[in-house]
Amino acid sequence: MKILKFIDFSSIALAAILSLVAVSCEKDKKPETEDVTSVEIKNFQDGIYFGNFWKEGYADYYFILSSGEIGQSSEVDLAPMNPGDYILYCDLWGAISEDHANPIIPEGTYTAHKGRANGTFNTELTFATFNKEKVGDLFRIENVLFQDGTITVKHIAEGYDINVAITSTEGKKYVFTYKGAITLSDKSGEGEETDNGHIKSNLDLNLKRVTSQKYGNESNYDNYVLRCFDTEGISNDGLYPKGPGHKIQIDLYTEKGADLAGTYKAGSRMSYTPGTFYPGVWLGGQALGTFCMQVDNSYKTKFCAMKDGEVKIVKNNDGTYSITCDFTDEDGYTVKASWKGELEDYQNIEAPQTTLDSDVEMNPETCSVVNYYGDYHGNGTVNYAIVLDNGYREIAIDFVAGTGDAMSLPEGTYTVSTSGGAWTVYPGNIGYTSADPSCYIEYDDSGHTAKSAPIAGGTMKISRNGNSYTVEFEFQDDYNLYDKSLTPHKIYGSWTGTLPAIKDYTKQ
Repeated sequence: MKILKFIDFSSIALAAILSLVAVSCEKDKKPETEDVTSVEIKNFQDGIYFGNFWKEGYADYYFILSSGEIGQSSEVDLAPMNPGDYILYCDLWGAISEDHANPIIPEGTYTAHKGRANGTFNTELTFATFNKEKVGDLFRIENVLFQDGTITVKHIAEGYDINVAITSTEGKKYVFTYKGAITLSDKSGEGEETDNGHIKSNLDLNLKRVTSQKYGNESNYDNYVLRCFDTEGISNDGLYPKGPGHKIQIDLYTEKGADLAGTYKAGSRMSYTPGTFYPGVWLGGQALGTFCMQVDNSYKTKFCAMKDGEVKIVKNNDGTYSITCDFTDEDGYTVKASWKGELEDYQNIEAPQTTLDSDVEMNPETCSVVNYYGDYHGNGTVNYAIVLDNGYREIAIDFVAGTGDAMSLPEGTYTVSTSGGAWTVYPGNIGYTSADPSCYIEYDDSGHTAKSAPIAGGTMKISRNGNSYTVEFEFQDDYNLYDKSLTPHKIYGSWTGTLPAIKDYTKQ
């Protein structure tokens, strides 16, 4: 995999807490092997006290630490800015703080657990990111996901003594240590909620996509979260409408091992009874549990929490499901919705990634990168990657030729395809913090990403006259990924000039 350029990061929000960073910068390398990696964490970054939100008798403590400088922008993620540095995200469940305005993380040893449990850390929300290397403007950021271990918390004069001794999902052992202050902002929702951010209108929605996610491994019930969208576009983490629209989130409980089909009534915040949905509750100005989220044309969000109503789910003979919702929110407004179709597994969500709103004509001034990877696909072909640059805009193109070497670019016409076969351009992917291998990126005056698009279709032609090459391209983004009646945006142009030195990765 290859990346264009490091794409920026921003302040933490709830969305960032619920998603992980997925970053790569070049062809995959074999992981380094060490018995134990010890990391001294030096900086406190942010912290939130969610309190006894689930009314289970214990509280949620969330904080972020780093070993060095971190980068921020108007996006949704953070990244360590220097090679060798880490960001550590911790989500602990312990005794409720007596003072919500000044919450204190309880002393003790917290064990690994997938989900909520007193005296544990949540392995789904506790992880690290690592800056492995920087080459020019390129960063390689890796995730360290936790599967086992302990987090020990002690109170000391300067604040906290934190020791994180874990085993990653790849079987590597890490020890993170921190001594210093941790300040948690109160988002427990213990105070009076205001009407700010409430939808406060009746809704009747025609749903277009529904995803399903199973939580936990309880002995006497199953817990599912359905995310129902009235728009085809969904954010890359699968949690939000990608643009104006609505999401209804339904937090429901079934008999152990039962199908989703059934009728669900409003439950209570104190129980998880099969045949019920968990009512909506407020946390830090956002509704959770069963709720509706509204994104307007200015990308501002409002919510309403469902307090009563009914959800009917029918499994049809063809394997599809029909869902009918009839809710009443906490303000007395109604939220109705209906849908029929195939449930999508939340873990396998794809959505259009482009942020383009029109065609793009780009005539690059330079070819800044030419890489040769040899027979990378193992099928007798040869693989190249180039980056064409035009100041604030660049396009990275990963392509495969039938024959070639590390001395020149093979002439020919290439068509976008995932096959990895000869005379193809490999399509792209836009993540939160990366773009690879074939993508278009625009930057603003501060160097942050303004627009981006994966290359999803089209062609490229390479020709040569002596030492001068011409690259002509007419690509398409993925705007019509789920609605083929839409017209994808074009990314087209040409470049003529001499190549920089070709970097031969077969000799790395």
